[in-house]
Amino acid sequence: MKMAVWAKRCPYTVMVMLLISISGHAQAAEETDKQGRQQQRMTVCNADAKNQGVGGDERRAFMSGCLTQSGMNPQERMKSCNAKASEKKLDSKLRTAFMSGCLQKK
Repeated sequence: MKMAVWAKRCPYTVMVMLLISISGHAQAAEETDKQGRQQQRMTVCNADAKNQGVGGDERRAFMSGCLTQSGMNPQERMKSCNAKASEKKLDSKLRTAFMSGCLQKK
């Protein structure tokens, strides 16, 4: 394999071009992964909304909460889930099951 004349004279240029190319691929892979996680989150939230039978404005509010809850830190998520469980007046095993499901949503 012959090397181009300019590549022989400027090895640093070749190295810089290679690094730029690699970093571009890494950014594209990271962006694809982020879109995949967002799509997965949307799918889970849609399924939850369908299971709960919410529609209209109620569904919009549910979806908004579901999608933003995913970005919460664990302490905020715990507060949010506790509030929702209290609203539903759940106790004992039902509350435990609800909290487990609520806290596992990512």
